[in-house]
Amino acid sequence: MSARDIVNKAFGPNWTKAIWTGNYDKALPISIQYFDLRAVLPAVFYMFRFGHRRGVGRFVETFALSDNSTPSGKAVATIEQVAERLALSQNFYGFDGNVKRTILGDLLLCFCLENIRKESGRTKQIQRVAPAHYMSSWVDLPAQVSHLRFVPEMIVSTLAAQQGEVVTLNSPSDRTWFPVGHGHDRNVLLRAFRHGIEHRGQLGDFASDRFNENDMNIGIDQILTIRVAQEIGVAPDRRLHGGQGDDISNQRSVAQRASEEFCEDIRKFIRSYAEQSPRQAFLEMLEACMTIGLTTIFSGTVKVVIEWLRSGTLPERSEQRPMELFVDCSNGTDLR
Repeated sequence: MSARDIVNKAFGPNWTKAIWTGNYDKALPISIQYFDLRAVLPAVFYMFRFGHRRGVGRFVETFALSDNSTPSGKAVATIEQVAERLALSQNFYGFDGNVKRTILGDLLLCFCLENIRKESGRTKQIQRVAPAHYMSSWVDLPAQVSHLRFVPEMIVSTLAAQQGEVVTLNSPSDRTWFPVGHGHDRNVLLRAFRHGIEHRGQLGDFASDRFNENDMNIGIDQILTIRVAQEIGVAPDRRLHGGQGDDISNQRSVAQRASEEFCEDIRKFIRSYAEQSPRQAFLEMLEACMTIGLTTIFSGTVKVVIEWLRSGTLPERSEQRPMELFVDCSNGTDLR
């Protein structure tokens, strides 16, 4: 009998589910497991745009073939299928041969989409979408937003810096760099990724974001992402798998100072470099900036919780410090 079976037999499944985890969301509202930060950003775009968590979308429905599925019977889409669908659309011309469609598929795999377990090839299950453009938020990958370990929710709540239990739509009069539910123009993060996109209709309409086809100043990674979204036709709705709620919890780390500095760092970085840097370079630098900030929040949370354990009280904001880390930038090559 395993350790979990023993706990389950002694306390029952409800208690086991509650305690059989290393997470404590009152201190740090994410699941401490591996996650891909690049896959997190499209979900962040979606939550800022619509003000709730992403639900079921139409990616698999649009691109998967009826005879292509996993052993469990779940339909999957592949690079080959996406390339074939795009080549037949009115937005593409000249991809009518196998070699040309192979090139198109390689471009998709290079810039926009990622196979499961980062595998190569054009016949593997597509697992993630890259944040090459704001319209990546229309692609519901991974299949369940909870697979992203609740990191998008924490990033949105930290940057939005609202009060209350859940993140709500900002009013037009709110003074913030990261408003929720006001499109791309006011939110500095969305503005950095929304090149060529304009609103046509109500902001709450899942299909109101449209690409201006007269805008030719756009990179191949961006236009491919836009074309994938256009084939899907509409952003995911707010119905979630498994009956989960669609509200964005406004729960943030107890490392209050680190969270506030994370927000300030992201704001200053985007405003300073979004327009001056090449797109791919800016994205990599933004991911590095977020990685450093999230690591500081995590280490700061550990230090706050240790102090809480020792004294029984949380340290004041002014007394909070990140945990000291030693980083070997030589990757072990300079032993001295």
